[in-house]
Amino acid sequence: KALLKPAIQLLQAREKQSLLVYWMMVSATVTVTLDYLLIRYFQASGHGSIGAVWGNGIAQIVAATGVWMFVIQREHLVLPWSALARLAASAGLMAVATYLLAIYLPPLLALVGVTAGYALIVALIGVTGGALLYAFLLKITGSFDAEDFIRLGKLESHFPAPLQPWYSRGLQWIMT
Repeated sequence: KALLKPAIQLLQAREKQSLLVYWMMVSATVTVTLDYLLIRYFQASGHGSIGAVWGNGIAQIVAATGVWMFVIQREHLVLPWSALARLAASAGLMAVATYLLAIYLPPLLALVGVTAGYALIVALIGVTGGALLYAFLLKITGSFDAEDFIRLGKLESHFPAPLQPWYSRGLQWIMT
């Protein structure tokens, strides 16, 4: 839904909400249809809720894609595709790495004798490692420009005071 907000705001500002109503009705139809089919499919294995997750996720992608395609074509919106591709590649690589970490770290912890609290350890390592890897990937792909640095720098005041210097230094590191 966060991906939709800028496009929705643009359409609202240009008073083109009728497309939103139409496309959300299409998305709702896709959601109900996919939920019906996928819940039934996954219920056979006792995991019907997984079908609902997939159905809703696919419908969200359909909704976002449709709205953005309309905005790009009809409103002649020019997006920085190269920067978006670098951001997506960084996020994708980070997701793969953290997924593999979640799969392979628990058995490694068991080998060294950690049996209690390993889920917390995996979560802490996964979140921290994922964030650091994402920052590194953003840096090496050159995903941000000077304008992004200014915009992201304004977020520093939203962090708790003890974390503000860390945020500022991390942002400067990514940008250099």
